[in-house]
Amino acid sequence: MREALDGFIGSIRIGGRMLSNLRFADDIILIRSSTAELQDLVSRVDLIGRKYNMMINIAKTKVMTPKDKNCTIKIQNIMLEQITTFPCLGSIISDNTSSK
Repeated sequence: MREALDGFIGSIRIGGRMLSNLRFADDIILIRSSTAELQDLVSRVDLIGRKYNMMINIAKTKVMTPKDKNCTIKIQNIMLEQITTFPCLGSIISDNTSSK
């Protein structure tokens, strides 16, 4: 992940800190303020992963945006599924910026 982020400029402010990703075990959440930035970072992670013979599981990789916004992100020309909720560390995060 460090190699993919090398030279990458882009993050958002959450709780006073600038963040570009959240990592826990073998999960990575990429955080971006624009579709172009997200596509760039996803492509970087994919390229660096393949360099080390690691593949992103496209079937398990999802995209979520704020409610009513569409985002087309691709890995190796395959469009990722856009979702409205996802589980994260015991909470459900939703596209309306709430969590349960």
